[in-house]
Amino acid sequence: MAQKKNLKTILERWKFRYKLFILNETTLEEVFRIKISRLTIFLYGFFALIIVFVLMSVLIIYSPLKYYLPGFSDYSLRSELSYNMAKIDSLSNLLNKQTLQLQTTKNIITGTLSIDSIPQQKDVPIEKYRELVEKKSDKEIKFVENFQQNISLNPVKALIMENTTKHNLAVPLAGTVVVVKDSINKDNGIKLTSKNGNVLAMTEGVVTAVELTLNNRYVVVLQHLDGYLSIYKNIAVPLKKVDEKVNMSDAIGLIALDGERPYLIFELWQNSTYIDPYEVFDF
Repeated sequence: MAQKKNLKTILERWKFRYKLFILNETTLEEVFRIKISRLTIFLYGFFALIIVFVLMSVLIIYSPLKYYLPGFSDYSLRSELSYNMAKIDSLSNLLNKQTLQLQTTKNIITGTLSIDSIPQQKDVPIEKYRELVEKKSDKEIKFVENFQQNISLNPVKALIMENTTKHNLAVPLAGTVVVVKDSINKDNGIKLTSKNGNVLAMTEGVVTAVELTLNNRYVVVLQHLDGYLSIYKNIAVPLKKVDEKVNMSDAIGLIALDGERPYLIFELWQNSTYIDPYEVFDF
C-alpha cells in the first residue's frame, strides 16, 4: 500500500501543472501564459529528440556527408569504382590500339610493312599486333648490321666543337642529375634521373620533332648550331611544339617521377656522328 501511494504521489507530481506568465514591465499586463507540467516537458523533449534524429539521418543519407562515415563508402562506392575501373581499362586498350594503328600506317608509308601482310585486327590479339608493328624490314636489319660493323671496325672519336665553352651547354635534366647504371641502351642513349622532372634544352635551337612512340613515350628532337642534334626520350608530357624556338635551359617536357621509368633517355649527335654525353657534360 505504501509503495502504491508513493507511486501515485510521484505520478501526481509529474502531472501537476505550472502556469508561466510573461507580463509587460510597464503596464503589468499579461502578454503570454502557458500551462506546463514535468510530464509535458519530458514528452515534448522526447519528441523533439526523435525529430532531430530523423532530420539528421535524412541529411546524412541524402547528402555527401555519408561518405565521411567509417565503412559506409566501402560498400556504397564499390559498384561505382568497379564501373570506373572497367571504363579506364577499356579506354586504355582503345588508346593502345589507336597508337598501334598509327604506327602501322607509318610503317606502311615508309615501306617497312606491306598492306597484304597485315591481317584483320579482329583476328589478331593486341600482343601479336604489337609484334607485327615492331617488326623490322630486311633492309633495316641489314643497314643496322652494316652500321654496327663499320662502327666496330672504324671507331669514330667524338667531334666536340671547339667553341663548346661559348655555348655553355646546360645539363638536359633539372636538379641534381644521377646517371642510371648500365644506362647505355641499344639506341646509344644515356639514362638520367633527378628529383626534378623538368627536361631542359641543352642550348638554343629549334624543335624538329615531337612524336609519341610505343617504347619511349614522347620523343623530342632539337636542332642546334654546328650540326648538333639532341634527342630527349621517355618524356611523359611535352611542353613544346614542332618549329618552336627554344633557349638554353628552357623546359621542353616533363618525365614521370612516380612512374615505372622515372628517367630521361638522352642522345647527342653531331653531323650524323654519335657524341658521348660524358665528353660534353660533367655528370
